Amino acid sequence: MKNNNPKTSIYASMALYIVLYYLWITFFNENLYFNFISNIFQTIPLLVAAACLIYTYKKECSKKSYFWLILSIGSIVNLMGQVVVDYYEMILGVKVPTAGWEHFFWTLSAVIFLISLVYKFHNKINKYPTLLLILDTMTVVCIAVALTWVYVILPNIIKVEVTNFLDLTFYIIYPVVDIGILFILTCYLFLKDLRDEKKSMSMIAAAFFVLLIANSAYCYLQTTGSYFTGSRIDPLWSMFAFLLSSAGLKFRKESGNEYISENQTIEYNKVFRFMFFLPGMSVILLFVLLFIKEDIVVWICSGISIILINIRQVTINLQNKALIKKLKALNETLETKVVERTEELFHLAFYDYLTNLPNRRFFENRLRSLMNSNRKDNSMIAVMFIDLDRFKYVNDTFGHSCGDLLLQIAAKRIEDSVDRRGIVCRQGGDEFAIIINGVEDKIDVKNTANKIISDLSRCMDLNGHCLHITCSIGIAIYPIDGNDYESIIKHADAAMYHSKEKGKNTYSLYCDKMDKESVV
Repeated sequence: MKNNNPKTSIYASMALYIVLYYLWITFFNENLYFNFISNIFQTIPLLVAAACLIYTYKKECSKKSYFWLILSIGSIVNLMGQVVVDYYEMILGVKVPTAGWEHFFWTLSAVIFLISLVYKFHNKINKYPTLLLILDTMTVVCIAVALTWVYVILPNIIKVEVTNFLDLTFYIIYPVVDIGILFILTCYLFLKDLRDEKKSMSMIAAAFFVLLIANSAYCYLQTTGSYFTGSRIDPLWSMFAFLLSSAGLKFRKESGNEYISENQTIEYNKVFRFMFFLPGMSVILLFVLLFIKEDIVVWICSGISIILINIRQVTINLQNKALIKKLKALNETLETKVVERTEELFHLAFYDYLTNLPNRRFFENRLRSLMNSNRKDNSMIAVMFIDLDRFKYVNDTFGHSCGDLLLQIAAKRIEDSVDRRGIVCRQGGDEFAIIINGVEDKIDVKNTANKIISDLSRCMDLNGHCLHITCSIGIAIYPIDGNDYESIIKHADAAMYHSKEKGKNTYSLYCDKMDKESVV
């Protein structure tokens, strides 16, 4: 099946270019135009990288564009260093002089690249526990420092008598800047929440790792006097340039696409597992280097790495304790909120929003529970139904706001009348219900009913209107008037309607004839 994706073709072309580059320096190193064509091979990727990064910068219209701008500047400066080499070897046909402008441009480009990485990841670094970050990254950097010292810086120091001091300065600055780049890249790997990052950033990280390898190898070959144009490390710089170009193209493709697949998440978890063991692996490599090359700097790096590992372990233990403490506090807060929310939901489910009295659901649950617990000793429960007389007239005449205020005042007066002897509930509309448990005789119930009628008949101030209301009360007593919830409710309701038929503003105790009256 034909692949119509142009970017796939671009990536394939870049890979083929690197292969051809290696074939050229491997099999045609005796060619008369070897240096000329090798420089062309080296220059083209740098041109492509500069063009792609400038294109990405111009197309990106957010704060991210500054990162691509700095990368573009670094690529242009890097290209300028290669142009200097091209000028000497392709136009003048002479060897590049030591401590030339090419070293200045290459060192400057490395510094600019370092600045771009710092700019890119400084926000993430600020969000990470600083001490743990430094411990992790410095442990990894220790091995880089030891290797750079043994194989790059130390040989240059030894050659100081026969080498131009400016040249020596560039060869030392190069690895120092590389260590800074390695530090930032290590931070990136430790900090990188790959679920939020995109492949373009991974390509950039890979590009700079390739650059570090190329720069370190270049400095080493220069110290041994074995570097020449068309060396086997030269394609690494081309690979670095192509990876930066690919990152720019990939970033343009990814813009606006935040989706991360499950397979990518699995790969990211593998990376994090590897990074967890990286500091320990660095310490092991340091001790291997110590056996190979006994040097005071290697000893110092080994000692520092051991100290860093121990401090890291103590730091993690302290962080774990702090995390447990924080988790415990969050747990307590969550439990408190759960209790509060449960109470809120219970109140919403079982209480009336207007009068703040228990509602019909609460009344039913409570009455059924009391009946079940009182069956053994047959202790009595009084159920009182209260209906406010002519409440509809108040609503129609003075408005619903006055009607609501009347219900609130009536609810408070009924509660005060019953006091703690019973439970007052609102059944809905202008109807209330009372449960009085442990009733000894009907006289207590009658006295309570009379007090309710008396208290409700007092003047009510409803927004400047003094109103007197009456009520009709029906009373049924368990188990005298019924042995189950339905019968008690039915009989209390029948008694209440009997009170209305008697002329209202009174109470009625249920009796059998009330059923006959309701049938009639």
